[in-house]
Amino acid sequence: MSITPQRLAFRPARNVKELESLFRLRYQGYLESQCASLVTDNQHGFELDVYDHYAHHIGLFQEGHFNAQPIGYLRLVQEHAGPFSDRIEAIASHYDIACPLPEEGPGLPLLSNCPEKSTISEHMNLLRPERNGIVEASRFVFAPEARSGGYTKFFVEAAIARMLYHHRYSGIMLACHPRHAALYRRYGFRQIVDGSQNDYNGLAASILSMQISDIRSALQSKIRDMGLAQQRHDGLLLHPETKAWYASVPASKERLVA
Repeated sequence: MSITPQRLAFRPARNVKELESLFRLRYQGYLESQCASLVTDNQHGFELDVYDHYAHHIGLFQEGHFNAQPIGYLRLVQEHAGPFSDRIEAIASHYDIACPLPEEGPGLPLLSNCPEKSTISEHMNLLRPERNGIVEASRFVFAPEARSGGYTKFFVEAAIARMLYHHRYSGIMLACHPRHAALYRRYGFRQIVDGSQNDYNGLAASILSMQISDIRSALQSKIRDMGLAQQRHDGLLLHPETKAWYASVPASKERLVA
């Protein structure tokens, strides 16, 4: 299947239907990957967890004249309540799923799933006092038909910009397979825990971190511009052929405020 969209939009889900489509993409992407142990095969074709209530759910949507189909997904888990709880509960109710209820401060997934808790906690404490707390970028997946489309660079840069300049988190944390760590280090991420020595629910996982000051000098102005554009318009658009990005201007009713 080839992708020939009018445009690609990096933005949050705008309604229950789009949110459910992101959850289905996330689930299928993990089920078919080496991280399949992190999800459970089920009749619904998606899963929900308590961290979803504390997260922003961001997609890369293939947009045409009549609909929007997600081809990429990223979950941004924060340390305080997120803006999607009502929609998550609506999905859970529709499918009669026992959705985990929000807890008081569940923390970040990587802190719960990694044995190197003291090292990670100490580093998080250095980041936490400023701005809007810490965010964990997780569950990054592309649809099979999009994996060779060359969208990774835009997606990662747009996500960094969104977290540090739009939501203004003091720092980003993420867990990834050790062989993927080099990709993130090219943007300025620092390794906190060596993945070859870290067990993440039975998987090897490097723990990485980034602040604004860590962004590579060659990318600083671009990331800032991408972040400020999202701050104004809540999303970015990408021309699928030229890979040029530009600001999205959604209608006011489509804006999502955390």
